[in-house]
Amino acid sequence: MSLFLLKSILAIGLLLSGLSAALAMLISMGRVEKKASPATLRKIHRAAGYLFALLLLGLAILGTKIFVGAGDTLSHRAVLHAFLALFLLFILFLKIVLVRYYKSFLRIIPGLGMAVLVLALVVFSVSAGYFLLRTAFAPVPLSAAIDASLLQGDTKKGSDLFSLHCAGCHYADKEAAKL
Repeated sequence: MSLFLLKSILAIGLLLSGLSAALAMLISMGRVEKKASPATLRKIHRAAGYLFALLLLGLAILGTKIFVGAGDTLSHRAVLHAFLALFLLFILFLKIVLVRYYKSFLRIIPGLGMAVLVLALVVFSVSAGYFLLRTAFAPVPLSAAIDASLLQGDTKKGSDLFSLHCAGCHYADKEAAKL
């Protein structure tokens, strides 16, 4: 299993646990008629929150491995993704500290919780949106796009073909793909 696939699976779990935690608190705080007791909703929120924190920690470790392994070849999208993820970690840490040790700030906790959820969605969208767009607008496979006259061994035509269909994703002088 590739690192990106593992990260994607964990990120989907992160979003589901974040949405579960947020929904439990929204029902607990906002609905007049509650289908579950407030204590049950708090337990659901706490369990989903712990799962969210664990998944976020795992994703941070995997992301750090990717970040370190990439060296100087990170794209702007990857840097934005990493920055937003670090900001998400900070806001989650701030929320946990305020809940645990600074009870006088409890009135801002719901706002921080919503900020954590929104940031998680944005961080996910920066990568998921990119990969969905990348696959939706992928170049036509070469076998369907190549005219038979281009296959006669002309280096100028080969260079033009590479520039047209390949240069956006691949380097001309190495096997690694552009990120």
